[in-house]
Amino acid sequence: MKRFFNYWLPVVIWSAMILSAANDSLSAQNSGHWLRTILPFLDDAQLAFVNFLIRKLTHILIYAILGTLAFRAVRSEREGWRRSWWLAAIAIACAVAIADESLQGTTALRGGNVWDVLLDTVAAAIASFGVRRPCRRFGSRGLVAR
Repeated sequence: MKRFFNYWLPVVIWSAMILSAANDSLSAQNSGHWLRTILPFLDDAQLAFVNFLIRKLTHILIYAILGTLAFRAVRSEREGWRRSWWLAAIAIACAVAIADESLQGTTALRGGNVWDVLLDTVAAAIASFGVRRPCRRFGSRGLVAR
């Protein structure tokens, strides 16, 4: 049970947070509206670009964190870095991305996008690959909760 709480619960909670955000309140229209109040000096095209950029960077950040958490959970208390753990972490992130985009496809203001699934999966893959060196260098101390 300790293994679940230390390793898998963060993945479950982070995934639940991602999936709970797949609603109209976080649509491009709504985020564009509050951006307009923060950046009133931008014209519509500039605002649309900034909104797009922030939304995609958020995807990258959120799924990079998920990829790292998933790798950490799959690895658990073992040492090192293995390709099979990396692929499992990518698969977990991809499954969450597919579920996220599927949920967004059921809303009025948002739509599911296969390119976002690809972006999310690549972000998770890069992040979980990026922990390779610390895992190899620090052994059991790298990414392990004690």
